[in-house]
Amino acid sequence: MNYKKKKLGVQMGRIIAVTIAILTVILAGFSYMSFQNTFRRFYSDKAQSTAKMITEVVDGNRIQNYVETGETDEYYTELQELLSNMKEDSGAAYLYLFYPEEDHFIYILDASTGETQEQGISQLGDIYEYGETEYRYLVPDVQAKRASQQIIMGQDVGYGKSVSAWAPILDSEGNLAAMAEVDFYLEEVGQEATFYVLRFIAVMLIGTMVILLILLRFNNKHLIRPLQELTAVIASYKDGKFQAGQQEFHTQDEMQELYDTYVHMVEKMDSYVENITKITAEKERIGTELNVATQIQADMLPSIFPAFPDRKEVDIYALMQPAKEVGGDFYDFFWVDDQHLGFVIADVSGKGVPAALFMVITKTIIKNHMVTGNSVEKVLELVNQQLCEGNEESFFVTAWLGILDIQTGIVEYANAGHNPPIHISGGQGTYVQGDTGLVLAAMEGMTYTKEILQMQKGDRILLYTDGVTESVTKANEAYGEERLMTIAESTGDMTPQEAVGYIKKDIENFAGEAEQFDDITMLMLEYMG
Repeated sequence: MNYKKKKLGVQMGRIIAVTIAILTVILAGFSYMSFQNTFRRFYSDKAQSTAKMITEVVDGNRIQNYVETGETDEYYTELQELLSNMKEDSGAAYLYLFYPEEDHFIYILDASTGETQEQGISQLGDIYEYGETEYRYLVPDVQAKRASQQIIMGQDVGYGKSVSAWAPILDSEGNLAAMAEVDFYLEEVGQEATFYVLRFIAVMLIGTMVILLILLRFNNKHLIRPLQELTAVIASYKDGKFQAGQQEFHTQDEMQELYDTYVHMVEKMDSYVENITKITAEKERIGTELNVATQIQADMLPSIFPAFPDRKEVDIYALMQPAKEVGGDFYDFFWVDDQHLGFVIADVSGKGVPAALFMVITKTIIKNHMVTGNSVEKVLELVNQQLCEGNEESFFVTAWLGILDIQTGIVEYANAGHNPPIHISGGQGTYVQGDTGLVLAAMEGMTYTKEILQMQKGDRILLYTDGVTESVTKANEAYGEERLMTIAESTGDMTPQEAVGYIKKDIENFAGEAEQFDDITMLMLEYMG
């Protein structure tokens, strides 16, 4: 009897340990693949979007002459600077233009950044022989004069895996003048996925040991000993047709209760393990996605203040506090050139990771179009057109963007369905009105109107999203535009950073213990003259 008791306990322990180990390997592999696929798709979409954006700023009639002549001009230099800025902003590993031949392509322009200025940059006329990837993906796209449509993986010696995308540049007659390609390295994504899987396996192994010890002790006390007596009853069924839960156990005593309890426990345990496995896998997946998305979103927004310590003409500060782990609001500010400062605030519909990814795309597109010198209304028209393409989730974006001339104090702005900002001059605030166009990504072919705001020395403009004015108390009382105006007017002796912090504190005091249901985003700009 002692031998059977020891053998049964050890056997059950082994089965449990092997099962959990197999489950750990399966879940770890699934999580690793899900992690990799999510970010491969993200960077592929980003590469495709950037490649298409390049085709919109390159003149196909002029670019094709460089391969034939081998000579550059002023337009080539301007184009090289523009593409280098786009490469720097997008974080791409490579960004270049080339002319495709039958079995090779010829470099036209290879954008460079500070890290690659002196090395690793191909020159006009350099030839690259096609490999398996080019024959499989590039050549069919070149023949069809179309942009890449799928995730294209590559292997760069010394740098690891990469993802690529390209798009055709056509001349005025529709002929192929060149191709634009954008590549991103996936080294950091792979490392993060590996670290995640190792942490996951470590946690599961520790959990396996704890569960195994608990179950073995439980088995010895509550199962093995009673089952030795119950075995005699079960062994009486010599025909082998007895199965737990399908026949009654006729002892009418403690063994009857033990038998019924055992059958019930087996049924409940199977259901419990199945549910816990599904819940654990789902929570790990969602937690990983939210952590990475939160970091990506934080990195996308300017967060170093003072933003321009060497420029005394303006002072600017902004913050974004998402209602969940990630949000759909964003802000941005940057120099279009030495005299013009661009600034923008926007709110993407929806919440969570999908809205955050759409926010990243929208922010990138807006900035890329603004730094190319487009007017504010033209920027909104171009952004709207791009966001409408492939918007299967029907997201839309409200946005307000402006360009300040630091010499004259004139702000040219355009509005796409966003809340009107507050202009504070001489301690008095007014809402900046004007033509409010349709939200972005709602309908193709929309046009927008440019408006003018004259700012004087010491004037301020406060941009915000509806999460500010629609913050509510537990009694469902809204913060409102009137209260915002009053608080904004009272911040005249504060810096923009102090003023935004003061307004945010007032919102928190007003809401009290009520849960924040929408993202809170603000940007204040002061014109110093």
